[in-house]
Amino acid sequence: MLSHGGKLVERIASLKEKQEILKNAHEFKTLTLNEEKIKDVKNIARGVYSPLKGFLREDDFEKVVSEMRLSDGTVWPIPIVLDISEEDRKRIKNEKDILLTNSFGEPVALLENIKIYSYNKDFLAQNVFGTKDKSHLGVQDVYKMGEFLVGGDIKLLDDDRYPFPEYNFSPREVRKIFGQRGWKKIASFQTRNVPHRGHEFLQKTALEEVDGLFIQPVIGEKKIGDFKDEYILISYEILINRYYPKDKVLLGILPLKMRYAGPRETLFPVSYTHLTLPTN
Repeated sequence: MLSHGGKLVERIASLKEKQEILKNAHEFKTLTLNEEKIKDVKNIARGVYSPLKGFLREDDFEKVVSEMRLSDGTVWPIPIVLDISEEDRKRIKNEKDILLTNSFGEPVALLENIKIYSYNKDFLAQNVFGTKDKSHLGVQDVYKMGEFLVGGDIKLLDDDRYPFPEYNFSPREVRKIFGQRGWKKIASFQTRNVPHRGHEFLQKTALEEVDGLFIQPVIGEKKIGDFKDEYILISYEILINRYYPKDKVLLGILPLKMRYAGPRETLFPVSYTHLTLPTN
């Protein structure tokens, strides 16, 4: 089973690497990340964002925003970036590697071979969202970002599966489950909502044609008024356990923040299966 870009990326530190990094943690400058950025870090490291190995450096950023491709030509519609303030830029500008930590100061990952660069927020907003109107949720986020971006390769130290660890599978784990179940032909269904009759119709229709169905709700920050993550999962548990054919459906979350980027988000690749069809 091919990954987007040709190879499944896995950037999780071995036990020996982790011990060595943590032993020398006091030598690294740090950046504190919120929960949504930490989800991006883990998605990079686990291969969800294959072929990305880290947060985008400048050449990839410019190409993705303007042409929806990485610098090597691979289709990639949304820039996965880490923004920083002028104060942080001054503090880490001479560093090669930095530690990324959570709000408690605990190390999450090492960001290696960093490159800091400035960027144009108007350019980013207009190209990715098709507008600079700050009433758009995605555009709002752009103009709240720091003035600089820092790119670099991820080495994950904290592979905790929060939230919902029972459904938080890596691409490699999903493929193993497919293999164990003998699934060859698989349909994938992404959503940010609880299921409704239209979703049920599409899923049941797919089940008539495939060996298995992989349902993957987006679990992360959404707009006010969207369904809570817990309600989405509970509703799918009921649907799968009571109304769908036994052992023909796998439920697994996609932990990331909604960008509300329209067509670009529809093309947002994730390397769980050959092809993922996002839907609202």
